[in-house]
Amino acid sequence: MFCHFAFAILPVLRWHPATFINHLQTKELLFKYIFSAILLVVVPATLCQALQQSDHYVNITLPVADTVYTDGAVHRVAGNTRPGSVVTVGGVQARVYPNGAFTGMLNIPYGFSNHEIMSVSAGRDTLSTHLFFFRPDPPAELPELPVAIAKLTISPAADLWLQPGEEVEVRFQGSPGHEATFDIPGVVVNAPMRELDPSETGGLRGIYRGSYIIRDMDRANDQTIQVRLRRTFYSYDRAEAAGRITVMRSEEPKFVITRGFRPFLSAGTGTDRLGGARLGYIDEGILLRVTGKQGNLYRVQLASNTTAWLGDQFAEAAETDGLPPAMLTGSASVNRNGRKDVITIALSRRLPFLSRQVNNPNLIELDIFGVASNTNWITHHLAAEGIESVDWKQIDHDHVRFFIRLTGKHHWGYSIRYTAASNLEIRVNRAPEIADRRNPLRGLRILVDAGHGGSNEGAMGAMGVQEKVPALDISLRLQEALIRKGAEVIMTRTDDSFVSMVQRQRVALETDPHILLSVHLNSVGYGSNPERVKGTSTYYRHVGNKPLADLLYKKMMETGLGQFGVIGGFNFTLNQFTEFPNVLLETGFISNPEDEMKLLDPAFQQRLVGKIVEGLEEYVRE
Repeated sequence: MFCHFAFAILPVLRWHPATFINHLQTKELLFKYIFSAILLVVVPATLCQALQQSDHYVNITLPVADTVYTDGAVHRVAGNTRPGSVVTVGGVQARVYPNGAFTGMLNIPYGFSNHEIMSVSAGRDTLSTHLFFFRPDPPAELPELPVAIAKLTISPAADLWLQPGEEVEVRFQGSPGHEATFDIPGVVVNAPMRELDPSETGGLRGIYRGSYIIRDMDRANDQTIQVRLRRTFYSYDRAEAAGRITVMRSEEPKFVITRGFRPFLSAGTGTDRLGGARLGYIDEGILLRVTGKQGNLYRVQLASNTTAWLGDQFAEAAETDGLPPAMLTGSASVNRNGRKDVITIALSRRLPFLSRQVNNPNLIELDIFGVASNTNWITHHLAAEGIESVDWKQIDHDHVRFFIRLTGKHHWGYSIRYTAASNLEIRVNRAPEIADRRNPLRGLRILVDAGHGGSNEGAMGAMGVQEKVPALDISLRLQEALIRKGAEVIMTRTDDSFVSMVQRQRVALETDPHILLSVHLNSVGYGSNPERVKGTSTYYRHVGNKPLADLLYKKMMETGLGQFGVIGGFNFTLNQFTEFPNVLLETGFISNPEDEMKLLDPAFQQRLVGKIVEGLEEYVRE
């Protein structure tokens, strides 16, 4: 600002000197004015030049804005400054790494707070910046009077379809010390609710809970749930829950047909950052009986003792008189088709199925629901060299499990689809043929997925580099290294472009790779200390991919990266494939300055890629 002001007054002195002199009455005043003008021009200009010559700086990369709304009691800060500087974050000295990176943790009080980050260079130049946080107060008790219900706390918040014998739970926060009830018109009136003891609510009074078990005689179709809190006949409050109730009746069954791209079944209604726990993908056009609903999830009957959950985006209401009688499986055959072995099981209509991989010995377990076995003829052609045997077991009267035993040491993937004739077809990949054991990747098709891209930036480290950048750098180096080994490499992206997860899935299914690797960098959350968490890790969903995840993990640690672990059952979309081996590589923590320095270093990236290639070669040779 000084520089701008100094240069701004120069035109005034140059073009209008007489104007100023005419207003001066003595030589003394003239001297004072000239001296002041010199100070205004020379001193700020000198200061400006000094600032321009200094390369001291402080750059905050996290949080990305200087004003933050948070519920957390602590929040991490990351940034960079001139190497060799001394940085304090909220008054606590932070470690400054050789590249100038630093991190710190701020304690965030309730309400508004102001936190200073200061950097002092070796030359004693001091720079500071401020971060502002707002942390809302914890949930507070409502006053006893006037009687009131906190409308946003009423549950259920989502629609429910329930059957006789199932329980509906109603809950809300209101003024403490009063009488609470709820109504479901046509079902129950004045159902009592209990005010929970503060020991059950973390010290908070005024939390009310009640429940009701649906009876055979109850009738409700998209019915409201009304809650009431009363002190006297004239002093009360009432409200409605956002969720509505439908009572399902056995004489009016509901059905859906699966539809859409890669419909999947879930184990329950739970969720996390990547969604709920998935049981597996199924095919389109499968008729399922609905036994309940919670929000946008249908509960569907697979067999008499087995249910699952299906998202309504994968379901279309079906008008039908009911499911056909329990079916019988027919004959089965095992044959070869290219690099795949194909098992075909005769069925007369599409039924729900699930599968899982088993290691040591390697086999595929296939569950078919709504059917009993009549498979008395299994034809096994010798050309199907990847299949050792096929057998079955009746698990329940309407549930059959097939056991497909494999000959190879590793799982190389399989797909399950219905044919036009409604036969169930399982296509199992055989191990790739290796012409040269010294160069086992030659001829293999490997899909490299560079995580994030475009507007999907991923995490960010202290140096201000977004995850998508080194993820692409490492992926391109991996592509180059694999091509040198003779592999055919497919990339989901080769530049900073946005690629949706659906697009990535389609690329994988259309190219049918031997192996899929997804390259990412890890990060801790806003409330975790990034200096305490570092290291490399690999992720898989299906247990058949664990050997590959284990091997790549060990190889990446040979670069000097620390241990974070091998994580199984992971819900990442590209880990859901059974069609080919796949592993997510979280190469290191971009949130950790030590890992970040390594992962942004081109030479280290090259060493890391070399170890990944070594791991792939070793896996294929086995």
